[in-house]
Amino acid sequence: MADRGVSEVIGFVLIFSLITLSVGAVYVVGFGGLQDARDAEQLTNVERAFDVLADNIDDIAVNNAPNRATEFRLYEADITVGEPTRFTVSINESEPNSATYSVNAYPIVYEAQGSPTTIRYINGAVIRQDRNGQRFLNEPSFVFRTAGVNKTAILPIIQTRSQGDQTIGGTGTVLVRSDRVLAESLGTHTKAGVDYDVNITVETTERRAPLWEDLLNSELDAAYNVEPCSTTGGTVVCDGASGDGFTVQRVHVTATRIDVSIDG
Repeated sequence: MADRGVSEVIGFVLIFSLITLSVGAVYVVGFGGLQDARDAEQLTNVERAFDVLADNIDDIAVNNAPNRATEFRLYEADITVGEPTRFTVSINESEPNSATYSVNAYPIVYEAQGSPTTIRYINGAVIRQDRNGQRFLNEPSFVFRTAGVNKTAILPIIQTRSQGDQTIGGTGTVLVRSDRVLAESLGTHTKAGVDYDVNITVETTERRAPLWEDLLNSELDAAYNVEPCSTTGGTVVCDGASGDGFTVQRVHVTATRIDVSIDG
């Protein structure tokens, strides 16, 4: 009888231990999975908000809307107006009648706290960057096209900017307000029988520069069958005077200045 009692105790301990281990494993694995699913859904919501932001700023830049407001939900994150990216377009740089247009665009950046993930709006584009790399969620509104023997480049630059430091962090809802300040044509270059060399420079960070290089080379290759862009450090240069012959018969450069404020 004593042996039977000992066996029952041992059996109970083994079963209880097995149940405890199973519950612990389900908790650890399941809770981690739930957290991952929650984080992924939160970032998906932020991506949707940036898509709305891009559409709202397009309304200002393209449709002359005076202002727009975009709502963001912060999930233990910071939203800020970051350091600028400089866009420069030079036309016929080697000629006496050359023209150069430079604009600093300040990005609107969402940074998840304790995470390498950032999502940013810059000049019509939305870029997501995380530990797996980076990609465009929305591409900028550059237009490169060919009609017969004529090539056209349309280069709109959206200059988002802010007055002073703009940063809000934590949780809750914030509004990103965008107000149209000025929209202007910086220059239109077209003349019968004239080919214009176009030089595009994007000054950003070393990590993001290859992304811009790949995008511009891809679009120029599709339109003109050339890949004239290269990267040095954080600077991308697409050289119109290069051997690839990035020349067009018409080029139009515009700038829209938009003041951005972030309200909690």
